[in-house]
Amino acid sequence: MNPIQELKRKIRSEFPNLKVKMDAASTAKGPWFLDVHRGDGAPLIVIEWRSDWGFGISTPDGSDFGMKPDELYSNVKTALQRVAELVHHEANTIPPRPAKLAELRTFLGLTQAELAERIGVKQANISRIESREDIRLSTLATLVKAMGGHMTITVTLPNGTTVPLDLSPFGIEMSEQLPTP
Repeated sequence: MNPIQELKRKIRSEFPNLKVKMDAASTAKGPWFLDVHRGDGAPLIVIEWRSDWGFGISTPDGSDFGMKPDELYSNVKTALQRVAELVHHEANTIPPRPAKLAELRTFLGLTQAELAERIGVKQANISRIESREDIRLSTLATLVKAMGGHMTITVTLPNGTTVPLDLSPFGIEMSEQLPTP
């Protein structure tokens, strides 16, 4: 039993009156989806699970189809706790807000000293970088890579089209494309 199957079992146990529907992944690394119907006009709770990043939870409205999850949870326990909150309080998920570098580092369980060691600088340098008002893109790309991430920058044009920005002419290697959760 994989983690989303376990979550489905626990949701059904805790909330036997809710309709819960699962869509299995079509490929080995593909996403699994779990739809939790709360009824009474409350938005659907959509849970997406991928083996490489955990659970994404959203309460989408009609315009959110194909968007990334609003909230991320790393394990069954925290995902179940959030689903229970959403059900008990008839609440909606909170769309992501931009994260600061220190928040990303902390979320990943890294100290400034550990991140500094990964890129070959002193801890004080990480402290200064995290408190700056402005940062070079090459520095940001180095930090994101050291945290195990990939950086992409997109430009939204006046007509609403989004286009990935190619910074390779400036010596900054960006990821090809982040997987869409």
